[in-house]
Amino acid sequence: LRHETHFVGEQKTLVEAFALYDSMSRVRVPRVYPALCTSRITAMSEERGEKVTEAVARMPAWRRGQVAERLIEALIAVPLFASQESALFHADPHAGNLFYDNQTGKLIILDWALTERLSRQQRRHLALLVLMVGLRDPVGAASEIQALSQGGAARHDSKQARIIRETVAGFFERLPLRRVPGAVDAMRLLQQTAAKGIRFTSSLIMLSKVLFTLDGVIADIRGSGMSMAYTFARHGLQNWLTSGSKAGLPLTFRDLMKVQCSAMLCSGRLSIKL
Repeated sequence: LRHETHFVGEQKTLVEAFALYDSMSRVRVPRVYPALCTSRITAMSEERGEKVTEAVARMPAWRRGQVAERLIEALIAVPLFASQESALFHADPHAGNLFYDNQTGKLIILDWALTERLSRQQRRHLALLVLMVGLRDPVGAASEIQALSQGGAARHDSKQARIIRETVAGFFERLPLRRVPGAVDAMRLLQQTAAKGIRFTSSLIMLSKVLFTLDGVIADIRGSGMSMAYTFARHGLQNWLTSGSKAGLPLTFRDLMKVQCSAMLCSGRLSIKL
């Protein structure tokens, strides 16, 4: 509630968010008018549209899929691949804060009172965690969770490291073979680890809430089973092709080699399970 009523803070966030999404032609953030703002009033542009889950009800399936991909790109991929050292993300993406204008075809992201930030290193380890979970690599996933935890430099034989390894092993043991795990599964794994007493920063806990909330909105729009990984990869590749060295790719060359090695061993891990 304190965040929701901090008008000056939200005004500053709106200005930053407007700049972050200004280059996305199909996404809009309300424009703030500083000359009309006070500590108790936020003056911004009027945004027309309706709640996204209601706006797509009259659309064919292929258009609903496009809107769902735009939501994933705007709310997750853009912050993940941001060029800034500290990336801003919307922390309350329920359908009431997401409008869609059928006349212009634009997605409007409202209510920026609740936000969080992720550092470049956090985004790097998160990207690797999602990839390692997708590749069903328990060693790699445990390593990234250890790096994301508070006390990430703990020894391999420490109690914290042992809890993480056991939790990750149990998670993969219960994961159905036919299921292709993705970002939401990675967040579930983080939550299970946190339930065992491993501590994470508030921004990571908030991000898991964002992904679960967004996953529900996506299911209402497109149906269950839509993976976020493809949209992440496509946005990252487009970002790299258009921005080159200025692209906010969180992974290093060494990280990419680690992922490649894990991918080569993925079929072996699956065959052992069969």
